[in-house]
Amino acid sequence: MESINSHNWDEPRALDLEMLRDHLKFLKRRMVVKRPVLLPQRNQGRLYEIRPSDLIILEGLFCLCDPVADELDLKIFVDVSRQGGLLRRIVRDIHRTGQSEQKFSGSMWKRVYPMYKLHMSLQIPADIIIINEYNPETEAKGRPSGKFWRS
Repeated sequence: MESINSHNWDEPRALDLEMLRDHLKFLKRRMVVKRPVLLPQRNQGRLYEIRPSDLIILEGLFCLCDPVADELDLKIFVDVSRQGGLLRRIVRDIHRTGQSEQKFSGSMWKRVYPMYKLHMSLQIPADIIIINEYNPETEAKGRPSGKFWRS
């Protein structure tokens, strides 16, 4: 098996979207599922148990892609500005994964933005789109800022 750090996590083929779809089907039937824990540098090979619930919130860049989107009852997309996305990515990747600033910067321009442009077109298959404009004061306080509209 390839190292978890060698995957391009900004590419949908790095994820097992068919397994995710199947897990959603099981959860809708009120069945418990066990999914692999995919955190870089820790927990490899472990399973995480997910119990069914009346409400399941699924988040991530490729949740609205085939084959997952067909299993969702309500699809919400948060359209984040480049500045907001960059700030969130810095916090997540540098602080959570321990990436160096140099490695982070290189991956943003080589992988992240090209994959975003390639896979997230203007035709977003969402029922609700939240326009999340970048506001440095709001971002610093950790509060959401955005406008809501239905597609």
